Amino acid sequence: MIMKETIITLFALLTACLACNAQATISLQQLNGTTWEISYPELKETPTKRSFTTTTIQETVDFTVINKRATGSSKYYLDDKIPDKFDFSKVGENKSGAYIIIHSDFDSSFMWYKVVNVTNDTLTLYWKPEPNTVIGVNEGVTFIYKRIK
Repeated sequence: MIMKETIITLFALLTACLACNAQATISLQQLNGTTWEISYPELKETPTKRSFTTTTIQETVDFTVINKRATGSSKYYLDDKIPDKFDFSKVGENKSGAYIIIHSDFDSSFMWYKVVNVTNDTLTLYWKPEPNTVIGVNEGVTFIYKRIK
């Protein structure tokens, strides 16, 4: 009886570990024409929205303290892995992926978000910066967006 319980316990642990490492995927069809507002971490002074087409992300940040709005648009694509550099030939071409890869026109760099979970009304993304590039953020951050359009 103890052997049977041990096997069942080991199987349950293995299943839980596999579930933790599973990656969600997202498609261009799920993103195109949608707008998402960040809900976690809560950014009261700078509420942030992201709107998607099949090739661009438009980010809007409202600086409520000074009553100003900033917007920016970036090319992006979906991929199943984190690339070494941004591949413009994949913009609008990769129909789905586990990562959202975003190009920065500001400094020609790129960043990535791992898709943790996606439903019709919630998008959960994980971002980990390159070491020592963002002060105070070396472990990564999980962002939760609520769909508003």
